[in-house]
Amino acid sequence: MMVVARFLGKRPAALNMVVISLCTLGAGTLLDRFHLKIGVSTTATMGTAKELLSGT
Repeated sequence: MMVVARFLGKRPAALNMVVISLCTLGAGTLLDRFHLKIGVSTTATMGTAKELLSGT
């Protein structure tokens, strides 16, 4: 970010960070809504990787 701030200036760099933050929050919200729509519960599937990888 320091390179962006030096190249574009402090105000555009701050605006860049705000836009990135808003896009990240928006994408996360859309993903959560998609999971709800198709009926996937991410909390119910967490922690099962050990059982899947061990083959038992």
